[in-house]
Amino acid sequence: MSKHCPRWVYMTVVAQACYDYVTLDTGAGLLIISHKYDNGLKEIYEDADLPKVDTVALEFLRICSELKINQNSEHVLSDYLYFKFNYVNVALRRNFDSFMSDIRYSEYPRYPETEDTANNFYRFSKTWAKKKKVLYDKAWNLKTQDQFIELRDLANKPFSNELLKMQDINKVEEKLTSIWTKK
Repeated sequence: MSKHCPRWVYMTVVAQACYDYVTLDTGAGLLIISHKYDNGLKEIYEDADLPKVDTVALEFLRICSELKINQNSEHVLSDYLYFKFNYVNVALRRNFDSFMSDIRYSEYPRYPETEDTANNFYRFSKTWAKKKKVLYDKAWNLKTQDQFIELRDLANKPFSNELLKMQDINKVEEKLTSIWTKK
């Protein structure tokens, strides 16, 4: 059986990268955080052409800024993570214990487009911003779940010290600061 990354896993990993960026105070920029998840997905899945996490993560953070939910970005990202991880759609819960197939893997590559992923997050965030409250589980993220051990291990993996010394971090951080700022 082929082991390709399902779209929902990619969307949750992008949201986790954003969540880490917003909540962690490790000195790691979005580029370093995204690099960890890009490499981790390559270890778990056979996909070679997944879109870069940092490109889509920048769109997620831009959406938070556009909808003026900067100070609540942590909460909307946590809710989005919970929803994408646990639900197929608003009416159907994901079944991690299926006997028919392993939902953690896809037989065929189905690469999510940056635009589709960002639009999905935009729709969720717009609804969330109208309610202005935590909808699911406050501070939920991939580090706290037990259904998909590989993703939990990836989220808990430390950042590479080598990457923390990269010189081009400032370029990405300057671009990010222009669209979104931490509280």
